[in-house]
Formats: sequence, C-alpha cells, structure tokens
Amino acid sequence: MMEIYNEDVFDLSEELEKNKQRTKLKIAENKAINLRSLSVSNQEEVASFLEKGYRNRSIAATKMNAHSSRAHTIVTIYVKQIQSNAKATLSSQISIVDLAGSERVGKSKATGKRLKEGAKINTSLLHLGNVIRTLAKKPGHQNEKPIYRDSKLTLLLKDSLGGNSKTVMASTK
Repeated sequence: MMEIYNEDVFDLSEELEKNKQRTKLKIAENKAINLRSLSVSNQEEVASFLEKGYRNRSIAATKMNAHSSRAHTIVTIYVKQIQSNAKATLSSQISIVDLAGSERVGKSKATGKRLKEGAKINTSLLHLGNVIRTLAKKPGHQNEKPIYRDSKLTLLLKDSLGGNSKTVMASTK
C-alpha cells in the first residue's frame, strides 16, 4: 500500500514514530521499488493492513472538503493459486487505486502548501488521462506510444493500464 504525495512515493504500511518523517521510495522504469509486502491468509488480516495504511494517508482540510485526500493511494494485491493436482501456478495482480480529486484553484481558494498539492494532483491526473487516451486509440490509428514516465502515478500503474490487463474505473460523483 503506497501513496503518491507531491510526486513522491511513500509506503503507507511504514510504522512511524512521533515527529518522524516518512521515507521516500525511489522508483524507476522497469525496476522494483522497495515497498513492504505482507502475506495474508484471511479477510481480517487484509482489513487490518488496509486500516493501518488508511490512517497514514495524507489528508488535510480545504475550503471544499474537510477531509480532502492530498495524494493518490495504490493498493496492490498479488494472488497466487497453486493447483493441487498439477504443478501449475497461476499468478495475478490486482491494483486498487484511490485517485485524489482534481482541484480548481478558483473554487478551492488554495494557497501555499495546498496550492502546490493541488497542482501536483492535477498534473498527475493530466498525465494519466493522456496515457488512457493514447491506449484507447483504435488499432491501426495508434502512431504514438503511451508515455508512462511523465508521472509517478502512470509509471506505477503501467502494468495495470496496458498490455494484458483489464482496467475498470468507477467514480463516487
């Protein structure tokens, strides 16, 4: 479970001592990131892990929302199925993403730190939209390739957006 805050990536499962800063994770194309993983075997363990990570998210009040998420949150679940009668193993990856909402400066009246956060959120959402738009072009009309490296969000979601993946988007509004 990670969050992208101001284009920096943080492990939301990291145990933080009081007044200690979170550790920024380094990411690069085609390289694994140093993110903590946890093996779970039941729903209660998953729920407990998600609750802890949820408490570590970057949330702040704005004029439009008293509990505004100031970052994108990504939860990746790896599922491995070992078939008992065969020596085959099936592996899948599920990414659940909570995108921070885009912000209009005129409505939010954001300044200072909130303004910077909003600008980073809007920029990453723009890059995500560009990648999706490029991927959605009809075969034969696709001269350009999606550029994932322009944003940490698109870089981290590369496997979930292209190739042999299925993507579903839902909105709360």
